[in-house]
Amino acid sequence: MRKIRCPQQFKYILKVILVFLLIWVEAASAKIKAQNRSEKTMEATLDSIRNNPSGKMYFFNGKQISEESFYRKALNGELNGLSGTGAEAGKEAIIKYGELYRHGVLFFESKEKTINHESEEQLPILTQVKNQRSKSCRQNDEYKLKGTINRNFDGNTIMLFSFNQDTIMNVDTTLIVDGYFEFNGNENLKDIGILSIGNYPDSVLSQTVILEHGNINVSLNKKTIGGTSLNNLFQSYLDSMAVLTNELQSIPISEDSTSYIKTGTALYNKHVEIGKYRVNFKKTNIHNIVGQYFFKNEVGKGTSEGIAYPSQNNLDSAFLIVYDAADAEYKQSKWIKKYIERLKLLKEKELLQKNMENKLFTNLILKDSLGESKEISEYVAKSQYILIDFWASWCAPCIASFPALKEIYNNFKREELEIIGISLDTNESAWKNTLNKQQLPWVQLVTSNEEMNERIMKIYSFQSIPFAVLIDKEGNIIKTGFSVESISKLIKSKGQ
Repeated sequence: MRKIRCPQQFKYILKVILVFLLIWVEAASAKIKAQNRSEKTMEATLDSIRNNPSGKMYFFNGKQISEESFYRKALNGELNGLSGTGAEAGKEAIIKYGELYRHGVLFFESKEKTINHESEEQLPILTQVKNQRSKSCRQNDEYKLKGTINRNFDGNTIMLFSFNQDTIMNVDTTLIVDGYFEFNGNENLKDIGILSIGNYPDSVLSQTVILEHGNINVSLNKKTIGGTSLNNLFQSYLDSMAVLTNELQSIPISEDSTSYIKTGTALYNKHVEIGKYRVNFKKTNIHNIVGQYFFKNEVGKGTSEGIAYPSQNNLDSAFLIVYDAADAEYKQSKWIKKYIERLKLLKEKELLQKNMENKLFTNLILKDSLGESKEISEYVAKSQYILIDFWASWCAPCIASFPALKEIYNNFKREELEIIGISLDTNESAWKNTLNKQQLPWVQLVTSNEEMNERIMKIYSFQSIPFAVLIDKEGNIIKTGFSVESISKLIKSKGQ
Protein backbone atom coordinates (compact mmCIF):
# COMPACT_ATOMS: atom_id res chain seq x y z
CA MET A 1 0.00 0.00 0.00
CA ARG A 2 1.28 3.42 -0.93
CA LYS A 3 1.68 6.02 1.88
CA ILE A 4 -0.23 9.26 1.55
CA ARG A 5 1.92 12.27 2.16
CA CYS A 6 0.44 15.31 3.94
CA PRO A 7 1.68 18.60 2.61
CA GLN A 8 3.12 20.90 5.29
CA GLN A 9 0.34 23.46 4.69
CA PHE A 10 -2.33 20.79 5.26
CA LYS A 11 -0.69 19.82 8.57
CA TYR A 12 -0.74 23.46 9.68
CA ILE A 13 -4.44 23.83 8.80
CA LEU A 14 -5.24 20.62 10.67
CA LYS A 15 -3.44 21.93 13.77
CA VAL A 16 -5.39 25.20 13.62
CA ILE A 17 -8.68 23.29 13.35
CA LEU A 18 -7.73 21.11 16.32
CA VAL A 19 -6.84 24.18 18.40
CA PHE A 20 -10.18 25.81 17.61
CA LEU A 21 -11.99 22.56 18.43
CA LEU A 22 -10.25 22.42 21.83
CA ILE A 23 -11.14 26.06 22.54
CA TRP A 24 -14.77 25.45 21.54
CA VAL A 25 -15.00 22.34 23.74
CA GLU A 26 -13.55 24.21 26.72
CA ALA A 27 -15.88 27.18 26.16
CA ALA A 28 -18.90 24.90 25.82
CA SER A 29 -17.86 23.03 28.96
CA ALA A 30 -17.45 26.30 30.89
CA LYS A 31 -20.84 27.48 29.65
CA ILE A 32 -22.51 24.25 30.78
CA LYS A 33 -20.82 24.49 34.19
CA ALA A 34 -21.87 28.14 34.55
CA GLN A 35 -25.40 27.24 33.52
CA ASN A 36 -25.46 24.44 36.07
CA ARG A 37 -24.20 26.82 38.75
CA SER A 38 -26.86 29.35 37.69
CA GLU A 39 -29.58 26.70 37.85
CA LYS A 40 -28.36 25.56 41.26
CA THR A 41 -28.37 29.18 42.49
CA MET A 42 -31.90 29.70 41.14
CA GLU A 43 -33.17 26.50 42.76
CA ALA A 44 -31.52 27.44 46.06
CA THR A 45 -33.22 30.85 45.92
CA LEU A 46 -36.60 29.34 45.06
CA ASP A 47 -36.11 26.74 47.78
CA SER A 48 -35.60 29.52 50.32
CA ILE A 49 -38.73 31.29 49.10
CA ARG A 50 -40.80 28.10 49.34
CA ASN A 51 -39.60 27.50 52.90
CA ASN A 52 -39.91 31.14 54.01
CA PRO A 53 -42.89 32.73 52.20
CA SER A 54 -43.26 36.47 52.77
CA GLY A 55 -47.04 36.52 52.49
CA LYS A 56 -46.81 39.19 49.77
CA MET A 57 -49.23 38.95 46.82
CA TYR A 58 -47.95 39.05 43.22
CA PHE A 59 -49.75 39.93 39.99
CA PHE A 60 -48.41 39.64 36.45
CA ASN A 61 -50.39 41.42 33.71
CA GLY A 62 -53.51 41.40 35.86
CA LYS A 63 -53.34 37.75 36.96
CA GLN A 64 -52.26 36.62 40.41
CA ILE A 65 -49.20 34.36 40.46
CA SER A 66 -47.38 32.59 43.29
CA GLU A 67 -44.33 34.08 44.96
CA GLU A 68 -42.23 31.27 43.52
CA SER A 69 -43.49 31.99 39.98
CA PHE A 70 -42.75 35.68 40.43
CA TYR A 71 -39.16 35.07 41.48
CA ARG A 72 -38.66 32.49 38.75
CA LYS A 73 -39.71 35.10 36.19
CA ALA A 74 -37.42 37.67 37.82
CA LEU A 75 -34.42 35.32 37.85
CA ASN A 76 -35.07 34.37 34.21
CA GLY A 77 -35.13 38.04 33.21
CA GLU A 78 -38.79 37.97 32.16
CA LEU A 79 -39.52 41.13 34.17
CA ASN A 80 -36.72 43.20 32.62
CA GLY A 81 -38.11 46.38 31.08
CA LEU A 82 -41.55 45.99 32.68
CA SER A 83 -43.09 48.54 35.00
CA GLY A 84 -43.80 47.57 38.61
CA THR A 85 -46.20 49.14 41.11
CA GLY A 86 -47.71 48.14 44.42
CA ALA A 87 -47.27 48.68 48.14
CA GLU A 88 -44.92 47.49 50.84
CA ALA A 89 -46.25 45.54 53.80
CA GLY A 90 -48.29 47.54 56.29
CA LYS A 91 -50.47 50.62 56.18
CA GLU A 92 -50.31 51.56 52.52
CA ALA A 93 -51.09 48.03 51.37
CA ILE A 94 -54.13 47.75 53.68
CA ILE A 95 -55.48 51.19 52.78
CA LYS A 96 -55.14 50.75 49.03
CA TYR A 97 -55.81 47.06 48.52
CA GLY A 98 -57.48 45.68 51.65
CA GLU A 99 -56.55 43.58 54.66
CA LEU A 100 -55.67 40.47 52.61
CA TYR A 101 -52.71 42.46 51.26
CA ARG A 102 -51.34 43.49 54.67
CA HIS A 103 -48.01 41.79 53.88
CA GLY A 104 -47.64 43.79 50.67
CA VAL A 105 -48.53 43.49 47.00
CA LEU A 106 -46.59 43.89 43.75
CA PHE A 107 -47.95 44.29 40.22
CA PHE A 108 -45.82 43.84 37.12
CA GLU A 109 -47.25 44.82 33.75
CA SER A 110 -46.11 45.24 30.18
CA LYS A 111 -45.59 48.92 29.42
CA GLU A 112 -48.46 48.82 26.94
CA LYS A 113 -50.88 47.74 29.69
CA THR A 114 -52.38 50.28 32.05
CA ILE A 115 -54.32 48.84 34.95
CA ASN A 116 -55.68 50.97 37.76
CA HIS A 117 -55.19 49.01 40.99
CA GLU A 118 -56.77 51.62 43.22
CA SER A 119 -60.44 51.44 44.08
CA GLU A 120 -62.53 54.47 43.15
CA GLU A 121 -63.92 54.51 46.67
CA GLN A 122 -60.49 54.34 48.27
CA LEU A 123 -59.71 56.98 50.86
CA PRO A 124 -56.41 58.83 51.17
CA ILE A 125 -53.68 57.73 53.53
CA LEU A 126 -54.13 59.88 56.57
CA THR A 127 -51.65 59.27 59.35
CA GLN A 128 -48.21 58.03 60.45
CA VAL A 129 -47.11 59.47 63.81
CA LYS A 130 -45.31 59.00 67.09
CA ASN A 131 -46.34 60.47 70.44
CA GLN A 132 -45.51 60.00 74.10
CA ARG A 133 -48.29 58.54 76.25
CA SER A 134 -48.88 57.06 79.69
CA LYS A 135 -48.47 53.28 79.86
CA SER A 136 -51.37 52.95 82.32
CA CYS A 137 -54.73 51.53 81.28
CA ARG A 138 -57.02 53.73 83.32
CA GLN A 139 -60.65 54.14 82.29
CA ASN A 140 -59.93 57.59 80.79
CA ASP A 141 -57.28 56.03 78.52
CA GLU A 142 -59.95 54.14 76.62
CA TYR A 143 -61.51 55.11 73.31
CA LYS A 144 -64.94 54.31 71.98
CA LEU A 145 -65.14 54.43 68.18
CA LYS A 146 -68.54 54.68 66.56
CA GLY A 147 -68.81 54.55 62.80
CA THR A 148 -71.35 54.70 60.01
CA ILE A 149 -71.24 53.15 56.55
CA ASN A 150 -73.59 52.44 53.67
CA ARG A 151 -76.14 49.75 54.62
CA ASN A 152 -75.12 47.74 51.57
CA PHE A 153 -72.26 46.55 53.80
CA ASP A 154 -74.60 45.15 56.47
CA GLY A 155 -73.53 41.71 57.64
CA ASN A 156 -69.93 42.23 56.51
CA THR A 157 -66.94 42.32 58.83
CA ILE A 158 -64.94 45.52 59.21
CA MET A 159 -61.44 45.47 60.67
CA LEU A 160 -59.53 47.94 62.85
CA PHE A 161 -55.73 47.71 62.73
CA SER A 162 -53.50 49.35 65.32
CA PHE A 163 -49.78 49.86 64.66
CA ASN A 164 -46.48 50.64 66.30
CA GLN A 165 -43.99 52.05 63.80
CA ASP A 166 -45.42 50.13 60.83
CA THR A 167 -45.75 46.88 62.79
CA ILE A 168 -49.29 45.58 63.29
CA MET A 169 -49.94 45.45 67.05
CA ASN A 170 -53.55 44.33 67.03
CA VAL A 171 -56.42 43.53 64.68
CA ASP A 172 -59.98 43.89 65.94
CA THR A 173 -63.11 42.92 63.99
CA THR A 174 -66.81 43.63 64.27
CA LEU A 175 -69.96 43.14 62.18
CA ILE A 176 -71.74 46.00 60.44
CA VAL A 177 -75.38 46.18 61.52
CA ASP A 178 -77.88 48.69 60.08
CA GLY A 179 -75.02 50.74 58.63
CA TYR A 180 -73.34 51.02 62.03
CA PHE A 181 -70.22 49.58 63.70
CA GLU A 182 -68.39 50.12 66.99
CA PHE A 183 -64.95 49.42 68.48
CA ASN A 184 -63.61 49.86 72.02
CA GLY A 185 -59.98 49.77 73.14
CA ASN A 186 -57.09 51.39 74.95
CA GLU A 187 -55.56 54.59 73.60
CA ASN A 188 -52.60 54.04 71.29
CA LEU A 189 -50.68 57.11 70.16
CA LYS A 190 -47.56 55.20 69.16
CA ASP A 191 -48.95 55.06 65.66
CA ILE A 192 -52.19 55.21 63.68
CA GLY A 193 -55.24 53.00 63.36
CA ILE A 194 -56.78 51.90 60.06
CA LEU A 195 -60.36 50.84 59.42
CA SER A 196 -60.64 48.55 56.39
CA ILE A 197 -63.34 46.64 54.55
CA GLY A 198 -63.10 44.95 51.14
CA ASN A 199 -60.18 43.63 49.11
CA TYR A 200 -58.75 44.17 45.62
CA PRO A 201 -60.03 43.68 42.93
CA ASP A 202 -63.34 44.58 44.60
CA SER A 203 -63.97 48.01 46.10
CA VAL A 204 -61.87 48.84 49.13
CA LEU A 205 -63.08 51.27 51.81
CA SER A 206 -60.47 52.36 54.33
CA GLN A 207 -60.02 55.18 56.81
CA THR A 208 -57.14 56.17 59.01
CA VAL A 209 -58.04 57.23 62.52
CA ILE A 210 -56.13 58.35 65.61
CA LEU A 211 -56.85 55.99 68.50
CA GLU A 212 -57.02 58.77 71.09
CA HIS A 213 -58.92 58.32 74.36
CA GLY A 214 -62.51 59.56 74.26
CA ASN A 215 -65.40 59.21 71.84
CA ILE A 216 -64.28 58.94 68.20
CA ASN A 217 -66.74 59.43 65.33
CA VAL A 218 -66.08 58.02 61.87
CA SER A 219 -68.21 58.30 58.73
CA LEU A 220 -67.03 56.11 55.89
CA ASN A 221 -69.83 57.62 53.79
CA LYS A 222 -68.58 61.19 54.22
CA LYS A 223 -64.95 60.15 54.67
CA THR A 224 -64.56 62.11 57.90
CA ILE A 225 -63.25 61.56 61.42
CA GLY A 226 -63.73 63.57 64.63
CA GLY A 227 -64.89 63.56 68.23
CA THR A 228 -61.54 63.94 70.02
CA SER A 229 -59.14 66.89 69.90
CA LEU A 230 -56.53 65.20 67.68
CA ASN A 231 -59.08 63.69 65.30
CA ASN A 232 -60.81 67.09 65.05
CA LEU A 233 -57.46 68.76 64.33
CA PHE A 234 -56.71 66.19 61.70
CA GLN A 235 -60.08 66.69 59.99
CA SER A 236 -59.76 70.48 60.14
CA TYR A 237 -56.55 70.26 58.08
CA LEU A 238 -58.26 68.12 55.45
CA ASP A 239 -61.26 70.45 55.32
CA SER A 240 -59.05 73.54 54.91
CA MET A 241 -57.02 71.84 52.20
CA ALA A 242 -60.23 70.84 50.38
CA VAL A 243 -61.35 74.49 50.31
CA LEU A 244 -57.95 75.74 49.13
CA THR A 245 -57.71 73.02 46.47
CA ASN A 246 -61.17 73.89 45.11
CA GLU A 247 -60.13 77.53 44.90
CA LEU A 248 -56.97 76.50 43.06
CA GLN A 249 -58.89 74.36 40.59
CA SER A 250 -61.39 77.16 39.92
CA ILE A 251 -58.68 79.42 38.47
CA PRO A 252 -59.08 79.47 34.65
CA ILE A 253 -56.39 77.43 32.92
CA SER A 254 -56.21 79.97 30.12
CA GLU A 255 -54.60 82.45 32.48
CA ASP A 256 -51.48 80.34 32.77
CA SER A 257 -49.58 77.76 30.80
CA THR A 258 -50.96 74.26 31.28
CA SER A 259 -47.51 72.85 32.05
CA TYR A 260 -45.76 75.38 34.27
CA ILE A 261 -46.73 78.15 36.68
CA LYS A 262 -45.76 81.71 35.86
CA THR A 263 -44.67 84.00 38.67
CA GLY A 264 -47.22 86.63 39.76
CA THR A 265 -50.31 85.00 38.27
CA ALA A 266 -53.42 84.07 40.26
CA LEU A 267 -52.43 80.41 39.98
CA TYR A 268 -48.97 81.16 41.35
CA ASN A 269 -50.32 83.25 44.23
CA LYS A 270 -52.80 80.53 45.23
CA HIS A 271 -50.01 77.94 45.27
CA VAL A 272 -48.00 80.24 47.56
CA GLU A 273 -51.00 80.57 49.90
CA ILE A 274 -51.48 76.79 50.01
CA GLY A 275 -47.77 76.13 50.51
CA LYS A 276 -47.52 78.55 53.42
CA TYR A 277 -50.63 77.11 55.07
CA ARG A 278 -49.31 73.54 54.83
CA VAL A 279 -45.86 74.38 56.18
CA ASN A 280 -47.18 76.57 59.02
CA PHE A 281 -49.71 73.91 60.08
CA LYS A 282 -47.03 71.22 60.29
CA LYS A 283 -44.56 73.51 62.01
CA THR A 284 -47.14 74.52 64.63
CA ASN A 285 -48.21 70.90 65.27
CA ILE A 286 -44.85 69.15 64.90
CA HIS A 287 -44.97 68.09 68.57
CA ASN A 288 -48.26 66.22 68.22
CA ILE A 289 -49.37 63.18 66.28
CA VAL A 290 -51.25 65.15 63.60
CA GLY A 291 -48.43 67.46 62.59
CA GLN A 292 -45.93 64.62 62.59
CA TYR A 293 -48.17 62.51 60.36
CA PHE A 294 -48.62 65.18 57.70
CA PHE A 295 -44.93 66.10 57.92
CA LYS A 296 -43.93 62.54 57.03
CA ASN A 297 -46.57 61.69 54.46
CA GLU A 298 -46.37 64.96 52.52
CA VAL A 299 -42.58 65.34 52.52
CA GLY A 300 -41.25 66.08 49.07
CA LYS A 301 -44.71 65.90 47.49
CA GLY A 302 -45.97 69.46 47.74
CA THR A 303 -45.84 71.51 44.55
CA SER A 304 -47.31 74.44 46.47
CA GLU A 305 -44.69 74.14 49.21
CA GLY A 306 -41.93 74.20 46.61
CA ILE A 307 -43.37 77.38 45.10
CA ALA A 308 -43.92 79.09 48.46
CA TYR A 309 -40.45 78.15 49.72
CA PRO A 310 -38.12 77.74 46.71
CA SER A 311 -35.34 75.29 47.49
CA GLN A 312 -31.73 76.32 47.26
CA ASN A 313 -28.84 73.97 46.43
CA ASN A 314 -31.32 71.14 45.86
CA LEU A 315 -32.39 71.14 49.52
CA ASP A 316 -36.06 70.98 50.49
CA SER A 317 -36.63 74.38 52.11
CA ALA A 318 -40.17 73.54 53.26
CA PHE A 319 -38.90 70.36 54.92
CA LEU A 320 -36.12 72.23 56.72
CA ILE A 321 -38.53 74.82 58.15
CA VAL A 322 -40.62 72.11 59.84
CA TYR A 323 -37.57 70.01 60.73
CA ASP A 324 -35.94 72.90 62.58
CA ALA A 325 -39.06 73.22 64.80
CA ALA A 326 -38.99 69.52 65.83
CA ASP A 327 -37.40 68.27 69.05
CA ALA A 328 -34.08 66.40 69.11
CA GLU A 329 -35.68 62.98 69.65
CA TYR A 330 -38.06 63.27 66.71
CA LYS A 331 -35.21 64.40 64.46
CA GLN A 332 -33.65 60.97 65.00
CA SER A 333 -36.60 59.23 63.32
CA LYS A 334 -35.48 56.70 60.70
CA TRP A 335 -37.54 58.26 57.91
CA ILE A 336 -36.04 61.73 58.63
CA LYS A 337 -32.49 60.40 58.51
CA LYS A 338 -33.29 58.58 55.27
CA TYR A 339 -34.81 61.71 53.70
CA ILE A 340 -31.84 63.87 54.71
CA GLU A 341 -29.53 61.28 53.15
CA ARG A 342 -31.61 61.51 49.98
CA LEU A 343 -31.23 65.31 49.95
CA LYS A 344 -27.46 64.90 50.24
CA LEU A 345 -27.43 62.54 47.26
CA LEU A 346 -29.51 65.02 45.26
CA LYS A 347 -27.04 67.75 46.12
CA GLU A 348 -24.15 65.58 44.93
CA LYS A 349 -26.05 64.91 41.72
CA GLU A 350 -26.61 68.64 41.23
CA LEU A 351 -22.90 69.30 41.69
CA LEU A 352 -22.09 66.70 39.02
CA GLN A 353 -24.51 68.41 36.66
CA LYS A 354 -23.12 71.82 37.58
CA ASN A 355 -19.60 70.65 36.72
CA MET A 356 -20.82 69.79 33.23
CA GLU A 357 -21.70 73.39 32.48
CA ASN A 358 -19.37 75.29 30.13
CA LYS A 359 -17.92 71.99 28.93
CA LEU A 360 -18.29 70.56 25.43
CA PHE A 361 -21.21 68.23 24.88
CA THR A 362 -20.61 64.53 24.22
CA ASN A 363 -21.65 63.49 20.74
CA LEU A 364 -24.06 60.57 20.35
CA ILE A 365 -24.93 58.40 17.36
CA LEU A 366 -28.61 57.44 17.43
CA LYS A 367 -31.43 56.50 15.01
CA ASP A 368 -34.30 58.52 13.61
CA SER A 369 -37.81 57.20 12.89
CA LEU A 370 -36.65 55.93 9.47
CA GLY A 371 -33.87 53.87 11.05
CA GLU A 372 -31.10 56.12 9.73
CA SER A 373 -28.10 56.95 11.93
CA LYS A 374 -27.92 60.55 13.13
CA GLU A 375 -25.32 62.37 15.21
CA ILE A 376 -26.07 65.20 17.65
CA SER A 377 -23.16 67.11 16.10
CA GLU A 378 -25.16 67.37 12.86
CA TYR A 379 -27.53 69.84 14.52
CA VAL A 380 -25.10 71.87 16.63
CA ALA A 381 -24.13 75.23 15.09
CA LYS A 382 -27.24 75.29 12.89
CA SER A 383 -29.12 77.06 15.70
CA GLN A 384 -28.07 79.47 18.40
CA TYR A 385 -29.19 76.94 21.00
CA ILE A 386 -29.96 73.22 21.06
CA LEU A 387 -32.27 71.83 23.72
CA ILE A 388 -31.87 68.05 24.17
CA ASP A 389 -34.96 66.55 25.77
CA PHE A 390 -34.48 63.02 27.15
CA TRP A 391 -37.83 61.24 27.45
CA ALA A 392 -39.70 57.94 26.85
CA SER A 393 -43.17 56.85 25.78
CA TRP A 394 -43.83 55.25 29.20
CA CYS A 395 -42.88 58.42 31.14
CA ALA A 396 -46.06 60.32 32.11
CA PRO A 397 -44.24 63.52 33.25
CA CYS A 398 -42.41 63.53 29.91
CA ILE A 399 -45.68 63.43 27.97
CA ALA A 400 -47.13 66.12 30.25
CA SER A 401 -44.22 68.44 29.40
CA PHE A 402 -44.87 68.39 25.64
CA PRO A 403 -47.47 71.22 25.52
CA ALA A 404 -44.99 73.61 27.19
CA LEU A 405 -42.18 72.46 24.91
CA LYS A 406 -44.40 73.06 21.88
CA GLU A 407 -45.12 76.56 23.18
CA ILE A 408 -41.39 77.29 23.53
CA TYR A 409 -40.60 75.71 20.16
CA ASN A 410 -43.17 77.94 18.45
CA ASN A 411 -41.94 81.07 20.24
CA PHE A 412 -38.46 80.80 18.73
CA LYS A 413 -37.19 80.70 15.17
CA ARG A 414 -35.19 77.66 14.11
CA GLU A 415 -31.98 79.67 13.82
CA GLU A 416 -32.56 80.62 17.48
CA LEU A 417 -33.56 77.27 18.98
CA GLU A 418 -33.80 73.67 17.88
CA ILE A 419 -35.08 70.86 20.10
CA ILE A 420 -33.79 67.29 19.84
CA GLY A 421 -35.95 64.70 21.52
CA ILE A 422 -33.98 61.61 22.54
CA SER A 423 -36.18 58.71 23.59
CA LEU A 424 -34.89 56.06 25.98
CA ASP A 425 -37.44 53.61 24.61
CA THR A 426 -36.19 50.11 23.93
CA ASN A 427 -39.51 49.36 22.24
CA GLU A 428 -39.39 51.30 18.97
CA SER A 429 -43.04 50.57 18.15
CA ALA A 430 -44.16 52.25 21.38
CA TRP A 431 -41.89 55.19 20.58
CA LYS A 432 -43.27 55.60 17.04
CA ASN A 433 -46.87 55.28 18.24
CA THR A 434 -46.27 58.08 20.73
CA LEU A 435 -44.69 60.26 18.05
CA ASN A 436 -47.74 59.77 15.82
CA LYS A 437 -50.09 60.59 18.68
CA GLN A 438 -48.21 63.62 20.05
CA GLN A 439 -47.21 65.13 16.67
CA LEU A 440 -43.98 66.66 17.99
CA PRO A 441 -42.53 69.07 15.37
CA TRP A 442 -38.88 68.86 16.41
CA VAL A 443 -36.10 66.32 15.73
CA GLN A 444 -36.75 62.90 17.25
CA LEU A 445 -34.12 60.20 17.85
CA VAL A 446 -34.13 56.95 19.81
CA THR A 447 -31.50 54.92 21.70
CA SER A 448 -33.21 51.51 21.18
CA ASN A 449 -31.19 49.59 23.79
CA GLU A 450 -30.43 49.58 27.50
CA GLU A 451 -26.65 49.74 26.99
CA MET A 452 -26.95 53.08 25.21
CA ASN A 453 -29.39 54.33 27.87
CA GLU A 454 -26.93 53.52 30.64
CA ARG A 455 -24.11 55.21 28.74
CA ILE A 456 -26.14 58.38 28.15
CA MET A 457 -27.32 58.61 31.75
CA LYS A 458 -23.74 58.26 32.94
CA ILE A 459 -22.40 60.84 30.49
CA TYR A 460 -25.00 63.47 31.38
CA SER A 461 -25.38 62.52 35.09
CA PHE A 462 -29.09 61.83 35.42
CA GLN A 463 -31.17 58.94 36.76
CA SER A 464 -34.70 59.99 35.85
CA ILE A 465 -36.60 61.62 33.04
CA PRO A 466 -37.68 64.07 31.75
CA PHE A 467 -34.21 65.59 31.68
CA ALA A 468 -32.90 68.36 29.48
CA VAL A 469 -29.51 69.68 28.37
CA LEU A 470 -29.15 73.14 26.79
CA ILE A 471 -26.22 73.59 24.39
CA ASP A 472 -24.98 76.76 22.67
CA LYS A 473 -23.83 77.21 19.08
CA GLU A 474 -20.23 76.28 19.96
CA GLY A 475 -21.34 73.01 21.57
CA ASN A 476 -20.86 74.16 25.16
CA ILE A 477 -23.30 72.94 27.80
CA ILE A 478 -25.13 75.93 29.30
CA LYS A 479 -27.64 74.28 31.59
CA THR A 480 -28.78 70.81 32.66
CA GLY A 481 -31.93 69.75 34.48
CA PHE A 482 -35.54 70.07 33.39
CA SER A 483 -37.41 73.31 34.00
CA VAL A 484 -39.31 74.53 30.98
CA GLU A 485 -39.87 78.04 32.29
CA SER A 486 -36.25 78.53 33.39
CA ILE A 487 -34.90 77.30 30.05
CA SER A 488 -37.12 79.71 28.13
CA LYS A 489 -36.07 82.62 30.34
CA LEU A 490 -32.42 81.63 30.04
CA ILE A 491 -32.50 81.63 26.24
CA LYS A 492 -34.21 85.02 26.17
CA SER A 493 -31.73 86.51 28.67
CA LYS A 494 -28.76 85.23 26.67
CA GLY A 495 -30.19 86.81 23.55
CA GLN A 496 -30.36 90.27 25.11
